[in-house]
Amino acid sequence: MPNATVGADGTIYLVYNSLNETDASTDSKNFRDTYLIYSKDGGATWSSTMVASTGATLSTGALNLTGWLEYNTEQVFASVAERVDSKVHISFMHKTTIGRYDATNNPGGAGNHQIYYMTIDTTSIFAGTVTGVSDVKNELFVIGQNYPNPTNGNTTIPVSFTRGTDVKVSVIDLVGKEVYNHSFNNIPSGNSQLDLQ
Repeated sequence: MPNATVGADGTIYLVYNSLNETDASTDSKNFRDTYLIYSKDGGATWSSTMVASTGATLSTGALNLTGWLEYNTEQVFASVAERVDSKVHISFMHKTTIGRYDATNNPGGAGNHQIYYMTIDTTSIFAGTVTGVSDVKNELFVIGQNYPNPTNGNTTIPVSFTRGTDVKVSVIDLVGKEVYNHSFNNIPSGNSQLDLQ
């Protein structure tokens, strides 16, 4: 699902997940990466199909932000922070199995997944030179598989935080509608559970 933010200069940054044509499993299924496009004119044109001053259409392509991490892994559920300073702040889930519903489609795929935080200089984005980004880190938490899954009511998400923090959880349905939003305050470091009701 695409996720967007707007910088102070009016630039719209859009991150999303899509299949990587060059990263396929042994049974020819493609893994997904996280991509970014931007618009400096309120969405009239996007970096993947920018129009030159001469009127010619330029096809620069979306920036693959995570293709360099490793093959046979997926980076999904990309989200971009509301704040844009000289950097765009992005988080995503990194996992080794293909597909959205690991516990349903692949019971062995259930368990902890890594959540990454990445910052990218806006000048690099505009130059189209986002390669070998080294500022990928997950210093705050590890998230486990929610249970029960599937659920149509209450569910619990096991998490482990490296330090005390406040957490905001939003659940978005498949058509992009926010169906749940709750803030959890003063969560201590260590293992915790977030109960969504």
